[in-house]
Amino acid sequence: MNIAIAEQVIGACVKQSARIGKPVAAVVVDLEGRVVMARRADGVRDLVLQLATSKAYTAAIMERPTLLLEQWTHLTPDALARLSSLGPYPIMTGPGGFVIKRDGRLLGAFGVSGARGDEDQSIGDAVLDELGFETDFAAFD
Repeated sequence: MNIAIAEQVIGACVKQSARIGKPVAAVVVDLEGRVVMARRADGVRDLVLQLATSKAYTAAIMERPTLLLEQWTHLTPDALARLSSLGPYPIMTGPGGFVIKRDGRLLGAFGVSGARGDEDQSIGDAVLDELGFETDFAAFD
């Protein structure tokens, strides 16, 4: 992950959130879940920024979008609770956490929070599409 890619992702998040009229927080992290860049729209509370950070962190360390992880938690419900106690941020599943992948290579992840869950997901999906990142990930068995 580098600053140029992080700036592109944050910029695309700003654009997509404006498109639907929802102020959000967006956070980009490296592969280890360390914050590279974060942006919180005017009026967005700090808790929302923390949620976006947790979504990005989860996507990075699990190497899967958080929506895909939600399906996995139904198979192993206590696994994520145990993992949450190990890292600096809570593990979060559900909409809003995305892996940044290009040419088959994982680069980092980003999280979006502040709108409804489906809107956070829509913003992130549009960012992936706009910037040409890959979206194919194997499900956990």
